[in-house]
Amino acid sequence: MKLDSIITRKMGECYVCANTQVQYHHIIPGHAYRHKSDEYHIIVPLCLKHHNEAHQGKELDLTLRAVAQIKFEKKYSHEKWMEEFKIDYKERYEREFRK
Repeated sequence: MKLDSIITRKMGECYVCANTQVQYHHIIPGHAYRHKSDEYHIIVPLCLKHHNEAHQGKELDLTLRAVAQIKFEKKYSHEKWMEEFKIDYKERYEREFRK
């Protein structure tokens, strides 16, 4: 199965550091959203270090979610994002990291 991403075309290298040893990260958390991540290609390749950081670190995780929302909204709309995913990660990112 060929994996595509709305975030990057470079599926063979880490989105953060370009390491070529990658795992695929479903950006929107939770079992209920995993199929939507697949359906809308909301995944990114991450090296082990950054994949772990995305699951444990607040800033990288929220950054990836905000980027995913921006890319999704360019293709679909903000209303569609809110209908599908229920949380405005762009607003949350701004509130938490752009103080």
